[in-house]
Amino acid sequence: MELIFLTVDDVIFIQSEILSSASGAVDRHRLVHLLRPYIAAIEELKQIQENYEVFDPADYIVNPVALARLQAGITQEELAKLMNVTQAYVIKIENQEKVTSKIMQEVTKAITKK
Repeated sequence: MELIFLTVDDVIFIQSEILSSASGAVDRHRLVHLLRPYIAAIEELKQIQENYEVFDPADYIVNPVALARLQAGITQEELAKLMNVTQAYVIKIENQEKVTSKIMQEVTKAITKK
């Protein structure tokens, strides 16, 4: 999709076209013709917005440690520093299929002190 932006020059041009008639009357058909590409672009953007689905990491990430870290907006390295462990350890617990409640408590505690 090609985006069409209405620049100041476009507005000035359209305004001059509208006001150029001798009577000062607005030629509705001419105005519609000038604005048609902009109206079409706006309608296309509205359609895209209606079809847009918000990305929710919880739909794709099953490991609660990885999910909590991503939702906190921190890297594995940052989480490791907050937990006083190595990044390798964070990678290990994020790759586990099951995480104990004790590990989750440690992760939560670390993230909240961020």
